[in-house]
Amino acid sequence: MAAKNKTKRAAGVQYGEKKGSGVEDVFIAELAKGASPTAAAVVAGIGRRTAFDWRRDDEVFAQRWAEAVDQGVDLLEDEARRRAAEGCLRPVFQGGELVGHIREFSDTLMVLMLKGRRPATYNTERHEHSGKDGKPIAHKVEVEFVKAKDGRPA
Repeated sequence: MAAKNKTKRAAGVQYGEKKGSGVEDVFIAELAKGASPTAAAVVAGIGRRTAFDWRRDDEVFAQRWAEAVDQGVDLLEDEARRRAAEGCLRPVFQGGELVGHIREFSDTLMVLMLKGRRPATYNTERHEHSGKDGKPIAHKVEVEFVKAKDGRPA
């Protein structure tokens, strides 16, 4: 069963408000916080499809959208780096009681960040093969059909 979206509409925003009433600013601000377009649309009180239509039809809005997504990704990247390098405190329970905390680091996030920032060094799973002068590798396949001893096709 899918998790319910718990995103709340921004205070003072009525669902279905028209572009130009400030809802696009609310939507853009949410994208800049790292929200998905769906979550940003909920907060802005507009339909997801409406936001995508605005992006398609309005170059300025599309540029603002792209810049906001970049800002949001920067925040997410900062948080990933923090979790990878500084770690997160996790509670430790014994006998049902909190007895302390342990700092956990995310090796997975560290690897992903290294692969993203220095793919030539750390992205060892990607291989590209090409032929002479970067052209496709030439393949030649020869097929020979033979007949079985009884004369039927093999």
